[in-house]
Amino acid sequence: MALKVKVKGLGEQRVSLNTENLVKKTAAFALIQQVSENMGTAFAPYVEQLLPIIVHNTSFEHSKQIKKLALKSFTNMLVAVGEPRNIELNQHIFA
Repeated sequence: MALKVKVKGLGEQRVSLNTENLVKKTAAFALIQQVSENMGTAFAPYVEQLLPIIVHNTSFEHSKQIKKLALKSFTNMLVAVGEPRNIELNQHIFA
């Protein structure tokens, strides 16, 4: 988590805070991203269950890294399910 604060004599500064839970969440998303990439189309059976979590975190405001990993995982999921299904998922999620 990062905040911008005004420090007397130093102006506006960015302060970051990594909590244990944020570190764990980042590691979990890194694992999902890596597994979904390595499995390719074999990851398709897991897409339906993980998709709401991944989509929800594509706009996670406390960590750019989690957003980035969620977006990469989402891309891998679209590849896993194939073109006809990924068009349907895109329309359903972003409607």
